[in-house]
Amino acid sequence: MPSGRRARIRNQGENTSAATVNISKQKDGTGSAREIVRRSVLIFEPRIEPRDMRRKRRSRERMKKVSLQGASLTGACTASTVALNVAMQQFAGGQGIGNMGNESEEDDYSPSLLIANTNAQILALVWAEEMLESTTPQKWYIKPRSTHWWDHFFSQRENEHPEKWKSLFRISRSTFEYICNLVRGNLETFKNPSNFSQIKGREISVEKQVGIAMRRISSGDPVSTVGELFGVGNATVSKVTWRFIKAIVESARHHLRWPDGEDMERVKASFEALTGFPNCCGVIGSTHISLLFPPDESSMQWMDRMGNVSMVSQGIVDASMRFIDVCIGWPGANDDAEVLRNSTFYRLSEAGERLDGPGELIAGMNRAEYILGGSGYPLLPWLFTPYPQEFVNGSNEFFTRTPLQSAYNVRLEAATVVVDNAFSYLKGMWGMLGKPNRNSNSSKLSSLIFACCLLHNIVIDRGEAIDNELMLSRHHDEGYAPLFVEQYEDSDGWQYRDMLAEWLASHNRL
Repeated sequence: MPSGRRARIRNQGENTSAATVNISKQKDGTGSAREIVRRSVLIFEPRIEPRDMRRKRRSRERMKKVSLQGASLTGACTASTVALNVAMQQFAGGQGIGNMGNESEEDDYSPSLLIANTNAQILALVWAEEMLESTTPQKWYIKPRSTHWWDHFFSQRENEHPEKWKSLFRISRSTFEYICNLVRGNLETFKNPSNFSQIKGREISVEKQVGIAMRRISSGDPVSTVGELFGVGNATVSKVTWRFIKAIVESARHHLRWPDGEDMERVKASFEALTGFPNCCGVIGSTHISLLFPPDESSMQWMDRMGNVSMVSQGIVDASMRFIDVCIGWPGANDDAEVLRNSTFYRLSEAGERLDGPGELIAGMNRAEYILGGSGYPLLPWLFTPYPQEFVNGSNEFFTRTPLQSAYNVRLEAATVVVDNAFSYLKGMWGMLGKPNRNSNSSKLSSLIFACCLLHNIVIDRGEAIDNELMLSRHHDEGYAPLFVEQYEDSDGWQYRDMLAEWLASHNRL
């Protein structure tokens, strides 16, 4: 072998002699000396770790370290659980686990249980401290957010861009500021949740909180979209929205109450001018609010007759589509008549404490106040409903609907459109009601619906015009077939309805 080639092998490392012996043994074999030397050079060539392999090795080391830390935390939790189980067994032996369910939440626990709980917490803290000390500090990424848009938009005068206020919040700026003043006492102490950049959160003005909540409720947009618009996080949007709902429910109840005195006289006069029905106080109806998930209670009671998960809301409106009574929170399996019978309005009306205003002479009889309803409601002395095609009256006599009764039905159906329009405007105005709701908390959902009814009335009370473009283009309960219930539960209701139909015909109102 030439001396130059031997020098190349000698420079490869400490096993150069092994390569030389390998060549001498293979001179008589099939392989050539040049090929064997080349292979030996490659074998004994110093190994340089590639970059991707180095990254993988470091990643494996980090994963191993995290696994050890996780094992430490698991050990702390296990130790805590074991200590608590021992204490619970001692407690059960001394007092009996079976009696714990009958004790009040203020009862004292066994000293052994408290000592074991303290020891377990100390042990868990020790393990956690050791784990954190060995952990490399993590650099958190904080998404930059800007509030420039809101600051610039709110600083402008209303007359510069009035249409923007309507498109963003569905209300004028004057109504927006009125709502801010209503809820100011409940919202002015709120601060943004803590983040990674500072311990104390940034204070959010009442106006911005109302803007966040109103945008979320009116548009129904996800919290991420609203957060991007106002420069806050998703959790802040959710928390501000529910705080606003609670505040408006507490502060604006005077915008939704049963009228009395002169207010009721104005309601009856406007309703008669619109529909032709004298001494009528309003129209009753209901709508379904769709849910994605049933609340914690039995899921079957939230399944309505169309197979959807929903919550039923009952409302009574006047001629201006303003809600004067609501009953909210009933599962979708309840029909209109069941919701009515379980409402406070039904109880007060039956007791003579509601619809108790001065009557009006109708067909020679002083007829008290009443409301109108669809075929899904029972006929009552204070609730008039349509005539069915065929029916049996209070004297068990069979009748077929007469032309006069059919004309009465047409007039009644025209009057009940008011409540359908009110629900269509409610769901169209406040987008969170028009979309399937993700919140499965029935109490929170009831508060949301009631808050939207209050906002609905505030808009009307503030004199803002009803925007027909905001109404749903479809029926507010699309897909739900009308209900028909037994109409003649009360003979007085049958008699009063006949008298009303005859009076309407004699005054050319049919």
